[in-house]
Amino acid sequence: MSRVASVLIREQLAPVLGLVCMDQMMVDATGIPGVREGDEAVLLGGGIPYMQYAEWAHTNRNEAITILSRRPQRVYLEDGKTVKVTDELLGDGGTGYGL
Repeated sequence: MSRVASVLIREQLAPVLGLVCMDQMMVDATGIPGVREGDEAVLLGGGIPYMQYAEWAHTNRNEAITILSRRPQRVYLEDGKTVKVTDELLGDGGTGYGL
């Protein structure tokens, strides 16, 4: 995905730099005004369609979703509203919590 993929930061695309290693990567946020440490980087959704992600990963749509580890935060929407969030790093064990 390096040099072809991007993430969304502050609703602007930031290209992936170098190699993706395990579940970490670097992006170039140089041209994004006001960007700072701790800003959210969106891999899927919010303007990055699922099929675009699969294309960047050079795979098909089914494999693309299964190769994601449990570590990235997941936000589940229903009718445009957040109904559940899971975050392995925050220690919810991937079980999620309702909002």
